[in-house]
Amino acid sequence: AELARLRAGFVAGGDARALAAGCSRLLRRLALSHHGRARVAGLAGADWLAFLDAEGGAGDFSNGIGRALVEQAYRRPGDSAVDAEALLDLVERWIRAQGRGR
Repeated sequence: AELARLRAGFVAGGDARALAAGCSRLLRRLALSHHGRARVAGLAGADWLAFLDAEGGAGDFSNGIGRALVEQAYRRPGDSAVDAEALLDLVERWIRAQGRGR
């Protein structure tokens, strides 16, 4: 449901920074729940993306559209573009991978 809200928010406003930040918050909450605070809480930047890859991202966070999770934060509002559908699809795949007992 939250992923659908993120998609709708992006469609309505086109804010790539807000989309990336929302996706990252959602992934972090799920990662904390599934993998524990000790393993996840201190992760940021490249380490966060590497963790997401290792737990179901297949390299698409560190070397693909998932980089938007960290890169969008450093762009000026309105000065960024992201393939929203590709990012949302990656986030959804990662979420589903967690449900398969990863």
